[in-house]
Amino acid sequence: MKKIIVVGVYLYLLLIGLGLFTASAQKSVVKVNLAGVVSGSFGGMYEYTLNEKLSAVLGANYLLKSQEEGVGIATTNETGFNVIPEIRLYPSTTYTEAPHGIYVGANLVYEKLNIDITSYNVDSLNTSGNITNIGYGIVLGHQWIVENRFSIDLFVNPYYNSPSLEGPLLLQQLYEVRRGFLFKRLGVALGIAF
Repeated sequence: MKKIIVVGVYLYLLLIGLGLFTASAQKSVVKVNLAGVVSGSFGGMYEYTLNEKLSAVLGANYLLKSQEEGVGIATTNETGFNVIPEIRLYPSTTYTEAPHGIYVGANLVYEKLNIDITSYNVDSLNTSGNITNIGYGIVLGHQWIVENRFSIDLFVNPYYNSPSLEGPLLLQQLYEVRRGFLFKRLGVALGIAF
């Protein structure tokens, strides 16, 4: 599985290199997903225009989530990171070039999390483990470039997730692994185009 990710990253970098002949006035957009901040995901995205209809996006986030299970029963803390390479197609004829307008894309999601569960019951349980999520999905959205400088990007990203759990959590079955089709990523990203 690691070889697939490495090949995907190399392919992604190759596509960026081939985008040198694009005619777009704004070749790059750096963005922050405000919707992600609400859910404990802190990071950003870099979008590079490959040609008039295609762009490549690389997103990376630091994840920090804490969840209470009932009142004083248990706390689950998730910390880690994710990396999300993506290719977008801008089929719209309303705008002449990417990265403007409605788009559809495909992406990979690689996520590594450390899980810590602390129980406050009489027998007081502390346990931890690691989870690696690998997913792939589609991205649907619309991006506006305002005043040739500012970017507003709204998107949804349903994807299929394939998790791998390691450590004591695997044996104790205390953590619900989210496997299968997920509708987890929503985006309201603001950025700068240049």
